Amino acid sequence: MYALFLLGAVLVTAQGSSIKMIELENSYRYPLAPIAIPVQVQFITQKDIQATGKVTQHYDAALCGGCSFDGLNARFAVNLVNNPWDYDAGDYITVTVLDSAGNVITTNVNESSKIPQPDFNFTYSVKFKNLYFTIVTGPAPSFVFTLSLTFDYKNRVYFPVPCKPRWQMTAMEYAVMQNYSKGDDTGHLVPVFKSSTTQDVVTGRLKLFRLDYCFGASHFYNITITVVAEDQKSGFASFACKKTYNAGKCDVRSPYFDISGGPVNFILVGLEGPMDYGPVQVLVRGDGRYGDSNNFIIAASVPFVI
Repeated sequence: MYALFLLGAVLVTAQGSSIKMIELENSYRYPLAPIAIPVQVQFITQKDIQATGKVTQHYDAALCGGCSFDGLNARFAVNLVNNPWDYDAGDYITVTVLDSAGNVITTNVNESSKIPQPDFNFTYSVKFKNLYFTIVTGPAPSFVFTLSLTFDYKNRVYFPVPCKPRWQMTAMEYAVMQNYSKGDDTGHLVPVFKSSTTQDVVTGRLKLFRLDYCFGASHFYNITITVVAEDQKSGFASFACKKTYNAGKCDVRSPYFDISGGPVNFILVGLEGPMDYGPVQVLVRGDGRYGDSNNFIIAASVPFVI
């Protein structure tokens, strides 16, 4: 029994050491392949929405089955632009969250006060698939607002169930998205990416990130990726890789790069069809002060067609 205990301790120690090796800047100088860090995604309205009082609108967020978000805490925000949130004055918006089958998941109405709140959370389950939002403006003359849905990768409520992720909408999902995008009282929440906290990489080392897009049926998309320094001593070289590049392993020989070494990197990536629709990887190399950490934020745009 004692021998078994020692064997278990050795295995745990070895596993812990392996994890640390992966975390050491995710450098390619270590024997284990680096694990790509998912960049936080936010589904947003692309512009201010204007509406009168007592009207109903509908929005959708395409999640490609939702495998990437199963068990995560989801945060929804309604941002009033023209007036403060005031229930007594009628300056509020009621939000109902529904799954793909039309079942109500939650609302922004506080259970105790029965008053709608501008910010609320719920746990996302893969069984929901795509999400749909019904909003009703309050009894005030006019509203100017934006909507935002964020999945918190650092706040997992439960361990995800086995699920095969995908990065392209089905034909039905794409048709629904198109319908929501065209209506006068409907809209589509689009994905943008931004790291939730400041990242860092030592000069000369590499750090790998992953962007989990949900692409539509178009055969030509473009995305822009930006790396921005958070201080005066940081600089970078950045490389972006599509699914079809190098059997899925991102490296510094990618044709999409910015090797300026400056405090701001900008990369335009073209995706030429479904064969490219997978996770987009971004490799960031520190290129600032020698021997020091380079601090940065990484962000990426909505897929667009030129």
